[in-house]
Amino acid sequence: MDRKAQALVDGARLLAADYGFRSALSSDDADTIESVLANHGARIGATKAALLATDFQLRSTTTAQPRDLVPVAARLAAQAAVSGQASAIALLAGRPHQAVLVPVKAPVVIGWVLMAFPLEAQLAADMHSLSGLNLTLMSRAAPGGRATHRAGL
Repeated sequence: MDRKAQALVDGARLLAADYGFRSALSSDDADTIESVLANHGARIGATKAALLATDFQLRSTTTAQPRDLVPVAARLAAQAAVSGQASAIALLAGRPHQAVLVPVKAPVVIGWVLMAFPLEAQLAADMHSLSGLNLTLMSRAAPGGRATHRAGL
């Protein structure tokens, strides 16, 4: 999982370092920002991508349900503020995703890129072949309650 997270972080960093993307950010061209997020995200397998401001508020997103990303962004922001990047497993649109958050620098931080990648059945199969264990993801349905979630795995 750590190697996969690092590969996803590296993919998101490529976008964050892209000169054209940083130029679009500087010009505040919302259409171009969204297009670059969508195109780069699709190339590396992200189904959700977003640009966050330096205060971690959503600026632009490729998803039709941007409010789904708000709690994920908040959770990742706390980790990124300390370590400079973040990754976590999160439910988005009812499916488990591995989400990563990396800074966009020019040369100081001018924003953050959030990308989310669906966890596929192959991950569970790989984990099973390595450890002999089955994978079950749990999510909190409500404070104190739990619900088992197996969608896609």
